[in-house]
Amino acid sequence: MLTCPKCHGEMRQYERSGVVIDQCGECRGIFLDRGELEK
Repeated sequence: MLTCPKCHGEMRQYERSGVVIDQCGECRGIFLDRGELEK
């Protein structure tokens, strides 16, 4: 399980257009891995 680097809440993963996006369930922050934004 991933933990949000900002608020340490629980992160959840979902897929959009073939890119896996990590979003925090607490602060709603979205985090992308290197290269995912370009996709």
